[in-house]
Amino acid sequence: MKKEILIALLWTVVIICLILFVGFAKHNELVGIPNAKNHIFGFWFGVAQGFLSVIALIGSFFNKGINIYEIHNTGFGYNAGFMIGILLWGISPKFFKI
Repeated sequence: MKKEILIALLWTVVIICLILFVGFAKHNELVGIPNAKNHIFGFWFGVAQGFLSVIALIGSFFNKGINIYEIHNTGFGYNAGFMIGILLWGISPKFFKI
C-alpha cells in the first residue's frame, strides 16, 4: 500500500513539473523567416543538428556563437527532425552494437 502511494505522489510531482515547464515555453516568432544568409532550415538539418546537439551543448560553454537549436526553421519539419536526431543517440549504440 505504501509503495502505491509513493508512486502516485511521484507521478503527481512529475506532472506538475511538466505543466510548469510548458508554461514557460515561448512561441518562436522567427519560424519561416530566413536568416541573414537567406536560408530557412528544414527537416534534414534538424536531424543533423539534433544528432550534434550534445556536442553543440559542450561547445556552447566555450563559444557563445554556437547554438543548439536553429530558430530560423520550417517549424514542425525541423522540430521533428531535431527530435529524431536526438533519439539517434539512444538508438545508435544498439543498432551498431557499440
